[in-house]
Amino acid sequence: MEYFNRYPKGDAIAKDYSGMNIGLALSGGADSALLLYLLAKMVKDRALSSDIICMHGIDTTMKIAVQPAEQIVEYVRNKFKNVNIILETFSYAIDPKKLNKNDYHQPYYNEYMKRHNIPKIIRAVTQGMPNNGRPIVDHDIPPEKLIKYSKDDITLPFGAVDKRWVKLQYRYQGIMDLANITASCIADIPDAPCRECWWCKERLWAFGNYDGGIQ
Repeated sequence: MEYFNRYPKGDAIAKDYSGMNIGLALSGGADSALLLYLLAKMVKDRALSSDIICMHGIDTTMKIAVQPAEQIVEYVRNKFKNVNIILETFSYAIDPKKLNKNDYHQPYYNEYMKRHNIPKIIRAVTQGMPNNGRPIVDHDIPPEKLIKYSKDDITLPFGAVDKRWVKLQYRYQGIMDLANITASCIADIPDAPCRECWWCKERLWAFGNYDGGIQ
């Protein structure tokens, strides 16, 4: 757990959530799945009483896209049987004229924060690929601001790192099988991964393969 005390800062997170529950935005991708695993390990190793509340949004305009959130949560539950992990799901229909998912997610996050006694939402936003910024559909925070991003109700512990760092942590923990459960591709097609979207390209750049370990 040594690196988690550096990136993200485990001591600060543990202090923020002392006596309260942890809220995680779980997309189903490799970044948030890793963060869930690390948070569960932190709760176990530090003997915290916090529950982990995973919040997962489903875009109902996506009819075929893989939704691995339940599999990810079940995997981590099996690894940390004494850590209480709750999965909250909500649905929305994204408007092509309003692509930033945060606009749809935040009202639900606010509701869950009140319901579950959560002080901050933890998001696994990373730097993205060099010279190839993340599409605004994901978030609208410039890369240079992610490193020291500060907002009362949001924590971004992966803001200073990219997906290559994420891959190294999967290897360090010996959980590449968890990485292969996750879904980066956002294409709504039956034979995903598409290999063309920004998220597929980032996955290949970092992991050397696409979703499911596909070459």
